[in-house]
Order: sequence, then C-alpha cells, then structure tokens
Amino acid sequence: ALKGAVFALYQVTNGVAAQEPLTTAVTQSNGDALFQRLIPGEYLLVEMTAPAGYRISAQAGAGIGVTIQAGHTAEETVKNQPILGRIVVTKVGPGSTGGTVLLPGAAFRLLAEDQETTVRPAQVTDERGQTAFENLPMGTYYLQETAAPDGYVLSGELIPVVLQDNGTETIAVNRTVTNLREETPPPVGPVDPV
Repeated sequence: ALKGAVFALYQVTNGVAAQEPLTTAVTQSNGDALFQRLIPGEYLLVEMTAPAGYRISAQAGAGIGVTIQAGHTAEETVKNQPILGRIVVTKVGPGSTGGTVLLPGAAFRLLAEDQETTVRPAQVTDERGQTAFENLPMGTYYLQETAAPDGYVLSGELIPVVLQDNGTETIAVNRTVTNLREETPPPVGPVDPV
C-alpha cells in the first residue's frame, strides 16, 4: 500500500473524457483513494502524481476505464514501479612512487539510514578499484569499508550517500574513497649492548 498517489477521475460521455477532472483523490496510508457519490456511468481514472520513490505506470498515466453501476462499488488496483538506483564506489590511494592509483581489493558494505542495518553485504573492488550496489530504492545509505587493500589503512569513516529521484531513468551516485598507505616502520637491527 502506497500513500501519497494523486488520482483524477474524469467523466466519459460518448467515449470522450471530459477536459477537466470531475474530482481528485490522494491515497491514504492503506493505499486507498476513494471517490464517493458517483452517478452510474463511464469514467477515466488517471494517476497524476506517483508516491515518493515511484513512477507512474504507462497504463495509469494514460488512464484506466472504470464503469460505475448503481448500487455497486468499482475497484481498480494500480501498481507503481519503484525508482531504483545504483551506488558506484571507486577506491583510490597514493601510489608507491607518488600520484594516485586505483585500488582493487577493498571491501565495502552498504548500511541503511540507521547506520547499523546491513542493506547489502560487503563487495570487493575490482581491478579498476570499483564495485557497485545495484537496484536500490531511493533513500539515504552509508558505505562502510570492511577491508582495506594490502598496504593501506582501513578507513573507519561511514560515508553518506543519498539516492533521490532526479527525473531520469537511471539514478547513479558515484563515490570516490581514498585510503592512506600503511607506514612502514624502520628496519630494526640488532641492539648493541653498552
């Protein structure tokens, strides 16, 4: 059940829908939008606005024909498609001879907005230093590094990422995460007793 969808109901006369809606309704927390006190006849139900995080289906956007008969209730089920996105993580760090290099072998897990619940288990960056979390509903997430590449320090930082609908078909957020190199301690030789 989705709350917040806006529907318009148009009266249909001789197969032609009216230019202006007869009335509108918004779905409640149970997903229902009610149109009451309608006279028997033909109507066109059009979804005008989808709930946050969802898209209007082609059928609901074009309109669904509804017939109202005296003494009967007509019900229509409209399904919206969730808007899904992806988060691409690129791991970089200082190279051994300077500059920045892509780092394979870092592992990241994806946490929910509460910063505790694991949404996706750890994934490891590939040879391009990247991994991607796919098919995610819109919302706020946190990236947490669970393993650093050899020779680099694990980052304890929780990195916030927000996926939000921007009106495009593909929603992707890219995050570049930098690791520091582990410091190599100076070699320890034999101790000279004095």
